Amino acid sequence: MKNIPIFHMSSFSRSGETLMLRCLNAHPLIHVAHQILSPDSKEDFKLFRYLQRYEEDSISSENEMVMQARVPSGSVIVVKNAVWCHQYPYKGFALVRNPFSVYRSFSIANEPVKGFMHRKAQMYRWAIGIDKNLIPGVASSSNLESFCALYNRKMQDIINSGVKIIHYENFVQNPEKYLKIICSELSLPWDSSVLKSHEFYSEGDIGHGGIKLWRPIHQGSKDSYKKVCPQDFSRIYGLTYPILNQLGYHVTDEEIMIKE
Repeated sequence: MKNIPIFHMSSFSRSGETLMLRCLNAHPLIHVAHQILSPDSKEDFKLFRYLQRYEEDSISSENEMVMQARVPSGSVIVVKNAVWCHQYPYKGFALVRNPFSVYRSFSIANEPVKGFMHRKAQMYRWAIGIDKNLIPGVASSSNLESFCALYNRKMQDIINSGVKIIHYENFVQNPEKYLKIICSELSLPWDSSVLKSHEFYSEGDIGHGGIKLWRPIHQGSKDSYKKVCPQDFSRIYGLTYPILNQLGYHVTDEEIMIKE
């Protein structure tokens, strides 16, 4: 009986997780549990839900759910950890993105009433997994304020965990450099397949978040923070500044710089 290592990719939703997982899943020794193709396979989703509450950092290759998900022998499992704070110490890395771009990706600004309530319910669910103490605030605050509270709490958990932090903005500019760093963090050899992960999908294959899986890595949304209106930008900045600073983000009048 052989144990399979488990690594978490800790993040916050809309931070480029599907793109990163698509790349990693192309590595012959990585099995991503859930969250690439939409919808996921029943077997991968079942394994993913099980690992959300799993305490150990490895799992038996003879585990029923591992076998049903067809995890290859000798590989590692990567779990996307975006909307909850894991209860136990974990190995892996973090993928982070500046909160202005994440906010823009959510399209929170100017949501119609129906969209506003959908987002409120979504954030309420996330608060349950991230920190239940946030629930009253999420219920009574604006969606912008709720988003900032959840982002701050999740990013602080990532910072406290001590895992390697990869900035989405750097990743899309230099994929090879940062994918090599991640392979090292996962104790795996480099494999150039991760740079050609889009070739494993057919035109029309859609992933989580609406990502077009057949398209190569690009920088099209790297500067989406520039489309956030000044009032919202200022409010987000004021509410997230301590976390921004700890993550290495430096905000100037015109752009966001990253000091690693």
